[in-house]
Amino acid sequence: MGNRKNRHLTEAFLFSEAVPQLDHEEVKEAREVLPPELAELFPDLKAGQAFIEACLAQVKPLHAFGAVSVKVDALDPPEGEESPESQLEKLKSTAQAMEKACAEKGFLWGLLGRGVFALCLPEGSDADCREIGLAIQDRVREHGLTTVTIGAAVFPTADFKKAEIFDNILKALDHAEFFGPDVFTAFDSVSLNISGDKLYHDNDVQGAIREYERALLVDSGAVNVHNSLGVCFAVLGDYPKALDRFDMASQLDPSEIMPVYNTGVSHLMMGNRDKALELFLQAGEIEPDLFELLLETGKIYLSKGRTDKALDYLNKAVASNQDAWTGHKYLGDCYMEMGNPSEAAKAYANAVKCNPEEAESLSSLAVAYDRIGENPEIALSFATQSIEIAPENALCQYRMASILEKRGELHKAVRHYEKALAQGHPCRESVIDLKDKIKRESA
Repeated sequence: MGNRKNRHLTEAFLFSEAVPQLDHEEVKEAREVLPPELAELFPDLKAGQAFIEACLAQVKPLHAFGAVSVKVDALDPPEGEESPESQLEKLKSTAQAMEKACAEKGFLWGLLGRGVFALCLPEGSDADCREIGLAIQDRVREHGLTTVTIGAAVFPTADFKKAEIFDNILKALDHAEFFGPDVFTAFDSVSLNISGDKLYHDNDVQGAIREYERALLVDSGAVNVHNSLGVCFAVLGDYPKALDRFDMASQLDPSEIMPVYNTGVSHLMMGNRDKALELFLQAGEIEPDLFELLLETGKIYLSKGRTDKALDYLNKAVASNQDAWTGHKYLGDCYMEMGNPSEAAKAYANAVKCNPEEAESLSSLAVAYDRIGENPEIALSFATQSIEIAPENALCQYRMASILEKRGELHKAVRHYEKALAQGHPCRESVIDLKDKIKRESA
C-alpha cells in the first residue's frame, strides 16, 4: 500500500488507494447456489450461510479459531477460451484438494460463494492456517488444472466478532490480489486499508472511516491508514481531525510525502495559503519531482503574483507529467499573467490536446488568440467550442461575450454576458454598459 505507483489524487489529496477486484456482493449472492455436480460428488457439502452457521456452531464454545478462504484462480477466463465444463473441472479439483486436506485434520469445509471455498480450524492459529493453506495449494497444483489464492484470518483479532471472521477472509483475498494468483495472504491492517479504500472509492466515506479505524486497532502504526483517515476527515471538512491524522502519519514516517503534502492541501482549503506553501516546500525536500506538489506550489506562487517562481514550478510540473492537462493549463495562465499570449497559447493548446473536453482550457486558448490578435476567427471558434461543452460555465460565457463585443457583435455579446451574470459571474456593469452602447448606436 505504500508503493508510490498506487498513489491516487482524490479531492486534491494524495491517497494510497488500492481498489480490489473481488466483488464481495457477487460472492455473497452466490452463497446459496451449490452447483449440482459438486453436490453429487460431495453430498454433505454445505454452502453459503449454512456453511457459516455450521462453523459458528462448532466454534461457539471456543476462545480461538482460524478460517481460510480458497479462491479458484482464473475461474472466468476471456470469453471463448474455455468451456463451462473446464470451469467445473477447476471447481472439482479444488474441492477434492479441500476434502483431502480437511479430512486429515477433521476440519469443516464448504463453499463460501461462487468460486470461493472456505474451511474452519477450531483453535487454529495463524501458523495453522498457513500450514493447511499451503497444503491445499500444493494439492491443487498437483492436479494441474488451476491454482488457488488463499486468504486467512483468526479469532480473536481486534474487536471483530466471530461471524465477522468470514468477512475478513474475503478481505484477505482482496489483499492477496496485489501479489498475483497462487499466493497466501493473512488478514492484517493492510487488508482493512484495502477494504476502506474500496468503500471510499464507492463514495462511502463514513464506511471507509470505520474500516480504517479498525485497521488501527490491528496496527496503530500503519502510516497509510492514518493518512487515509486524514483524507476522509478532510473531504468531510473536519480539518482538525484531518491534521491530527496527517501529523501522526508524519511522525511515524518522516520520509513519507503524502501526509506532509496533504497537510498543505488542508491548510490551503482553510485559506492558510502561506502555511500551505511552507508545507509544499517541505514536501519538495522529500520528493522534488512529484507532479501534484509541483503544480500546487506553482499555483500558489501564481496567485501571489510571483510569476518567476510560478513559471519554474509549473514548467517542472509539465515535465514530470506531460499527459496532465492541468499542468499545461496553469502554465498557460502564468504566461498570460506575464503578458506572453503566444507562449500561453502553446500551453493551452497542449492542455486541450490532453483533454479536448476541458472547456476552460478551450476558453483560455480563445483568450490567448484574441490577445495575439492575428486570427480572430480562431479565437471565436475556441470560445464557441468551450460554451458548447460547458454552457453553464460562467467564465466561458463571459469570455465568449468579450470576444463577440470586440468583434462588434453587440447583441450576441449581451446575451452571453447575461448568461454569465445569471451563472454567477460579476459582470453586471458589462451588461449595463453594453446595453447603453447599443441604445446610443440605435438612436
